[in-house]
Amino acid sequence: MNVPFHKPYILVWETTFKCSMRCRHCGSSCDTSRADELSTAEALDLCDQIAHLETQRTVLSGGETFLRDDWPMIADRLVGNGVQVSVITNGLVISKAVIANLLLLREKHPGKRIALHLSVDGVGESHDFLRGIDGAYAKLCEKMKELRVHEIPFSIVTTIHRRNLHQMPEILDMIRQAGAYAWQMQAINVYGRARENDELTITPDEYYEVVHQIADLKARNPDFRIEPSDCIGYFGPTESLLRPVPWSGCHAGIYCYGIQSNGNVKGCLSLIDDRFVEGNVRKEPLRAIWTKPGAFSYNRDFTPDKLTGHCGACEYGALCRGGCTAMAHSYTGSCFENLYCVTAIEAKRKNRVEEPLKG
Repeated sequence: MNVPFHKPYILVWETTFKCSMRCRHCGSSCDTSRADELSTAEALDLCDQIAHLETQRTVLSGGETFLRDDWPMIADRLVGNGVQVSVITNGLVISKAVIANLLLLREKHPGKRIALHLSVDGVGESHDFLRGIDGAYAKLCEKMKELRVHEIPFSIVTTIHRRNLHQMPEILDMIRQAGAYAWQMQAINVYGRARENDELTITPDEYYEVVHQIADLKARNPDFRIEPSDCIGYFGPTESLLRPVPWSGCHAGIYCYGIQSNGNVKGCLSLIDDRFVEGNVRKEPLRAIWTKPGAFSYNRDFTPDKLTGHCGACEYGALCRGGCTAMAHSYTGSCFENLYCVTAIEAKRKNRVEEPLKG
């Protein structure tokens, strides 16, 4: 069966590979700028193409977008074209100049807010360890106070790893006190530096426990937006608590896409492998890449018979389509077998319980 693609709802645009941190879990292993990053002129032309494709939302990412000098021009062009814009940031590079530019953009485009998504990967030491900078958590807390003074909206994004696994309630308390409007959490993938730091990786059983913990926190805090990412859950008793609409498969190349700083287009930037590059905006228009026959085939040309392992035998296989493609691929090398799935883990636990004792 062919899965229909649509006008893209969301783009995540890695505007630069340059980053002020060397995080232990970074799947892209970001450090300095790529030699072939899009110029200002190319980036502004891409802004027009993004709007022409009728993309509703663009998330500027990196690396660290605020280290790109022309980011205000990019944000201004996108917002002027009617695209909703937000920025993912580690927070430490939010300077007086960054805040001034955010305020100028708000003044120029009244009613068109530019929200920030700050990375908070634990409370205190667990955040500092992942980010590789002592005192990073304390500095980030100060930055959040500055944003609140200027009424710049921000949400929190948390990567779940071995050191923050049991800190979810503490993180939520901190987030609410800091004035964030939402919290998204995601499980760690094993691309890039994360593969070199396997002590951060959680086991499937730990994943199962934290998914239930997240579902419980969401149920206990109905007045606050808690939004598990696409790599969390998959049916079982937690699904109705995690999502208002049941999971229906990875949206990479269906409703969303990603653009790297050199112009490469992927269905999702979390898919680090270059095999997922569908084209480059320097060589062909963005619309041509999005509508190209055979593009994003792992999702658009999906059929249930491609699923393997537990996914291949699962009653939800045709609907779930193997869960998050990046999560599946980073751990198994396949787009069609996902080890981090509530339904799969429950089945394994049940089998362990039902196995007769060996005498």
